[in-house]
Amino acid sequence: MREAEAQWPEMLVWRQEVAKDLHQRIHQRLTFLEQVFRNKVFFKEESLKVYLQEFLTEVLCLVNHYLALENLPPDLAYSWEEVEGKIQRLLAGEQAELPCVLDLSILDLAYRDWVGFNTALLAEARNILDIPVPPALVFVPKVIKRSLGLEDKDRRLPYKLQSDLRKQWAKWSPGKFLFFCHPGGLKQLLPDLEELYKGLREPWGYEALLEGLLLFSLPARPLVRGLWETTSPASAHELRLVIEDREFFLPKPPPFWTSSVTGLEVDELRLILEVSFRLERYFRSPCRCLWLKDAQNKIWIYHLEFLSGPLDFSSQSLIVKGGVPVHHGVVSAPASFTPKGGLFLVPQKTCSLLEKPLSGIKGLVWAGGDLMGMEAAYLKRLGIPALFQASFLEEVSEGQWLCLDTYTQRLYQGGDLVLSFHMPFAGAGVEEIGGYRLLRRLWPFVFDRSLRHSLVSILSLLEAHEPR
Repeated sequence: MREAEAQWPEMLVWRQEVAKDLHQRIHQRLTFLEQVFRNKVFFKEESLKVYLQEFLTEVLCLVNHYLALENLPPDLAYSWEEVEGKIQRLLAGEQAELPCVLDLSILDLAYRDWVGFNTALLAEARNILDIPVPPALVFVPKVIKRSLGLEDKDRRLPYKLQSDLRKQWAKWSPGKFLFFCHPGGLKQLLPDLEELYKGLREPWGYEALLEGLLLFSLPARPLVRGLWETTSPASAHELRLVIEDREFFLPKPPPFWTSSVTGLEVDELRLILEVSFRLERYFRSPCRCLWLKDAQNKIWIYHLEFLSGPLDFSSQSLIVKGGVPVHHGVVSAPASFTPKGGLFLVPQKTCSLLEKPLSGIKGLVWAGGDLMGMEAAYLKRLGIPALFQASFLEEVSEGQWLCLDTYTQRLYQGGDLVLSFHMPFAGAGVEEIGGYRLLRRLWPFVFDRSLRHSLVSILSLLEAHEPR
């Protein structure tokens, strides 16, 4: 006994050193996960699961060390078990029962069995691709049908639906204009909860609850409605745009417009073409979008579905095909053979770019280059879209308007983007980002400081007792 008491101070010192080391490793893992989430970094789902299991093991070791070291709150172990249990269930693919009403901002394609494929598709576009979709509440048909029971004969709303709707309404900030989107069309209503209940009790509203219903909020009155198809059924190189009862076909890539024959502003057409680009490359399918323009001249998409038909990423006016992407992005600008701005083209294979001032260019295409070289590292640091080892198919004249797309390793004539943009996940498609969707579902249980039972809340409690 005396020997054990004599060794106890040494044991405490050892535990403190282990706890310090665990703190540092856990902090590094949290920082890494936050960067993956914020920057939409590509991470395979299986790799993420392994990483998270290692992370949870380290947190468990840290909790055990502190429970031996300090007089911590008695419910710490319970809080940890709660958090770990929720995370483990999500990692195992389990999904808790959803409420009758959800905010669109938390959904993605992983929820398609609950809310329907097209609603989940719209949520994926909004929350992962940053497509302009209005804030919305989603009524979950699968849960609502289960809640109706015998009440549907008199079109009475189940208590669970009313309770869930009140909770979401209290957290929501509805704009001046609300409208229902349902299989039968659109219905506008006043931003008032009683008016909402009234609409849901109407025959069309009650029927829509069982088929799929979204409640959208707009900051200003809708003015114009229409649809566009990201690829026209007639040609893989055209986009079909319908505004009210007028039909237009826009070339892809677009010419450099100075005026618009469609009635939309040039910037609005650019937005439509950019959104089309994002949707087709992410979903690997042509899409049909229902859209509207509000009184603040903002375009919103309120319905999205896949189309069958040709999808061709090639162009009829290719300048460069193939190459090695150095830094991803899509940018259009005038061609330049000097680094004074625009798209800097270097058809010579052997030359030194480091002697040239590159910070003012919008993009770079080089017939030579080494992905592991200093030029590649410099361009990545500057964030300039670049393509190395490119094969020039045609000659280009100074000032010719071009568009560089590193995701498909192509440089083509035309293009009219105001600013360069980047696809998330380095251009990975919808089938490849299961890891990010999993991280979205885990996010509250890991990073939400407002939740008592979250990893960061537990770690904050432990940090107050961090050994010095």
